[in-house]
Amino acid sequence: MSLNFPSSPSVGQIYYDETAQYFYEWDGIVWKSITQSSSSHIQILDDVSGSFNGITTSFSITSGSVSIKPESSEAVRLNLGGVVQDPANDYSVSGSNLIFSTAPAGGLTFSAISFGSAYNVLKTEIGSDDDNSTNANFYPLFVNGTSHVEPKISTSKLKFNPSTGRLTAPLINSPSDENLKKDIHTIENAVDKINQLRGVDFVWKENDEKSMGVIAQELQKVFPELVTEENDELSVNYNGLIAVLIEAVKELSKDKD
Repeated sequence: MSLNFPSSPSVGQIYYDETAQYFYEWDGIVWKSITQSSSSHIQILDDVSGSFNGITTSFSITSGSVSIKPESSEAVRLNLGGVVQDPANDYSVSGSNLIFSTAPAGGLTFSAISFGSAYNVLKTEIGSDDDNSTNANFYPLFVNGTSHVEPKISTSKLKFNPSTGRLTAPLINSPSDENLKKDIHTIENAVDKINQLRGVDFVWKENDEKSMGVIAQELQKVFPELVTEENDELSVNYNGLIAVLIEAVKELSKDKD
């Protein structure tokens, strides 16, 4: 099996082979297979025993006086007073803090290592919160490929506000090439169908923001293909209404002539 390693790699560069599901690191001469417990990714934690007093349970995690954030409590192995501790019961990790279930007594010795996760740069699990209230602009990430890419943002061309649900972009294109479609027919009786709809103004319950549009349930009776249901909520394809309005205007123009 041949691997498609990146050309001209830099020392420490990581490559992930999706087929074999292995990580490799360039050491300047060859690509070496690595795991979380590879020696190059093990960090010795600084001794915190000087702060043990039988009361304090939380201690900063540092290595070489530099704050680090182990991936989980399972990524830390520690010895307390000559006894290897159980990460499932004796301690936990929260960000860059080591938290003991029972406060270590003064005089106990401490030693620990952290299995680094820095190699896992392409397969990272990102935690997230369901945010529907922050009234600020956030910037969606985008990439120009499917692997070995760096995410980018555009602060002026693409932004999202969680509190309003507003996605802002100066131009949004929808695929509409004839070659992508079949069973094409001109919409008939467009005016009659438009007359069955209501244009309404309203206030969103969630954020009290005023807006205008149609009622999905009413549109569904006339143009069911423009309404989608998901999680017991209806959404509308407003782009589809443009085609109906075009034909309605053309019908009205004919009647006027």
